[in-house]
Amino acid sequence: MTFAISRIDQICMPQGSFANTTISISQLPYSLSSINRTNGTFSLTGAGHSVRDGVDYHNSIVLDGRVEGSSAEGEVLITTRFTTQGTDYTCSAGTLTWTVTHTG
Repeated sequence: MTFAISRIDQICMPQGSFANTTISISQLPYSLSSINRTNGTFSLTGAGHSVRDGVDYHNSIVLDGRVEGSSAEGEVLITTRFTTQGTDYTCSAGTLTWTVTHTG
């Protein structure tokens, strides 16, 4: 399964902003629940980290969805945590909606 997000602009606390670019779920360890055959729902969770400019970034993802025919839709929440210059930051864009349609 390949799932990629090209860019998410997150708001960090304490105050600040952070552009989290190119999160590829195929590169994170994740767990995908089986699809509920009754209503088509599923859930994906995962976490990983990367180091950039000497800062260790920890990402977590929760993606919930529902498949119906050749389409799917749902919500995703990505959280990034890191520490720099002695300050701990927690960043998120909040819960975002997504849709996908299979073609071909």
